Amino acid sequence: MYNKSLLTPKRLQCIMEKKGSKALVKYLVEHGADIQEENWKYETPLFNACRNRNEPIVNYLVDLGADLNKENRDGDTSLFIAFIACSKGRESIIQYLIEHGADINKENEYGMTPFFQGMFLWKGNHSKIFGETWCRYI
Repeated sequence: MYNKSLLTPKRLQCIMEKKGSKALVKYLVEHGADIQEENWKYETPLFNACRNRNEPIVNYLVDLGADLNKENRDGDTSLFIAFIACSKGRESIIQYLIEHGADINKENEYGMTPFFQGMFLWKGNHSKIFGETWCRYI
């Protein structure tokens, strides 16, 4: 059981930094937490869920309407972060983001796109992420 007095809407970002549970995130959202609230890096909770490869929370935030193409201070989107984090597994997060409207060709301030970053990071394992089903997104 959670101590409800400690669960304020502003704590959603902190919980996401600690690989929070979907139940706790859902509770905070139901009690007024803003899923679009930004931290000092201009990142929303979706960025942290992607970074932590927390698929249930990624899916939950996307289903609630999280901005998939929101940029952080470097111009990266949550999809860019997901490509980096998911190079170690949970490729389904990337697929989910793209299927729900994340722009795979959006450039950050360094001219990199999530697609290019994925090609760079996945060295030889492209079939996991760039198989036949991915052609329609590129």
